Amino acid sequence: MIVGPRAVAPSRVAVVGSGPAGCITARRLADAGHEVTLIEAGPGDPIPDPIRSASFFGALEEPGWTWPNVVAERAQGQEPRRYLRGRGLGGCSAVNAMVAMTGPSEDFGAFASKRAQRQVLDDILTRPSSSGPLADALSRVVDVEPAKLLAANGQRCSAFDLYLAQHRERLANCLEIRVESEVAELVVTTGRRVVGVRLASGEFVSAERVVLCAGAIHSPVLLLRSGVTNPGVGVGLMDHPAIPFTLQLYRPVDASQPAVSGLVSWSSGLGSRSHDLQYLILEHLGQGAPGFGQVLVALMDVASVGSVTIDASGEPLVQFNMLDARSDRARLRHGVRQLVRILHGGGLWDDGSRNNNLGEVARDVFVDDEGSRLDSVPMEEGDRGDRELDEWIRQHVGAYVHASSSCRLDSAVGTGGALRGWQGVSVIDSSVMPMIPRASTQVPTMMLAEFLVGQLLVLLNSQA
Repeated sequence: MIVGPRAVAPSRVAVVGSGPAGCITARRLADAGHEVTLIEAGPGDPIPDPIRSASFFGALEEPGWTWPNVVAERAQGQEPRRYLRGRGLGGCSAVNAMVAMTGPSEDFGAFASKRAQRQVLDDILTRPSSSGPLADALSRVVDVEPAKLLAANGQRCSAFDLYLAQHRERLANCLEIRVESEVAELVVTTGRRVVGVRLASGEFVSAERVVLCAGAIHSPVLLLRSGVTNPGVGVGLMDHPAIPFTLQLYRPVDASQPAVSGLVSWSSGLGSRSHDLQYLILEHLGQGAPGFGQVLVALMDVASVGSVTIDASGEPLVQFNMLDARSDRARLRHGVRQLVRILHGGGLWDDGSRNNNLGEVARDVFVDDEGSRLDSVPMEEGDRGDRELDEWIRQHVGAYVHASSSCRLDSAVGTGGALRGWQGVSVIDSSVMPMIPRASTQVPTMMLAEFLVGQLLVLLNSQA
């Protein structure tokens, strides 16, 4: 494990949020002898069966385990709609698709040492996803890789399972876990010193240091609610834009099994960085949509940035500005065209021609909830066609729900995640990433947390 020297005078630390970063931060601080209170807004023990299940669709439907009031505008002109964020022990890792990706090493070299990278890879439990009819069919056309899933014994391995569940008794003297305890704001004294947090109930929890691990939406929201308006707080927000293509399958698969069966990582050739596009294969869409699967095309190397602000009542206002950058539009446009050609030419669905045996996988393909079919995607080449497809993509674009980079290192925060210009507060979560990595963000977030909490331990010891 990565810990600093044992503290001479243990600090009282409040860690806000029990997602991947929060669980690692609380564990490492408690291992080093600090008195830690881990504060989680959502529920905890007993953890319901759907949260343990292999299908993330079942987990997402469990009442109370996602934030009900977070909406986001994906692209300019789109109506804001719900943006799913985990809320409960394990945070987003309790409800996500369990995909364990690291991405190219240069993407997280700026925020994770080699030691932190090795530590996370040693700790996590992964298994390759099982194949399915969609992955099998696509593998005859493109190079499909089984996804690595954070799972064991047929169940999800959340960050809470990996880092805290088996250590609560051992750490009982220095680790308190509080659930159903939403933080409303930081408590600030003169001199820009944070001395604790105030819960939504009105209760004050004192701390010598507060570590925000509330994620790329709620960490900047809590700072802004508390009067922190530093440059870099709430700006630079990023996510992976994605377009779903829904296939109506001939033979539905077992919706209690993991939905993700494979990934296709490839390069558009339209920029200097490789692996900028990805296809994500979902063999089912949960118990509520029997007989349907999806293939999503996503842009993994993102240039467009958005923001997190708050309204008059302190609730999040989230704008991603997806596809604002011309390069993002060009590359996702390329990815959409390639996938449409694969779906047509590969015969993955029954278009009536029955030119090959792959047409047995699906009876139809839809591109929205209104039943629009694949032929409605504008495919004309040239400037006019590009503009038409760009507008279609803008209307249909969704997100991988990989929010990051809204309180960036070297802008809003520095060593140990310490908030610049303030005392007693750090931010350790995906919000401090300098750039969204070309991967699902959970494992990179864990690497970041291992790295920054190591720095924080040195900082706390120097102040003892």
